[in-house]
Amino acid sequence: MYDNIDFKKLRYDLKIYYGSAIIVTPIDIMNVIEIERCSNERLIEIALKNKFDLEDYKKYQKSR
Repeated sequence: MYDNIDFKKLRYDLKIYYGSAIIVTPIDIMNVIEIERCSNERLIEIALKNKFDLEDYKKYQKSR
């Protein structure tokens, strides 16, 4: 179902999302660490929990 997701971009965007909150709630640094280390499946869970639109992270094959 999520085979064509650009996980590198999604992981980066989630780190930025949580990283920007560190100033307000320092506990979010733990979320950034989890995002760096978690599996792709867990990354999807975190993204959906935070209402990220996974359509924005789909890799499209170029037509010939």
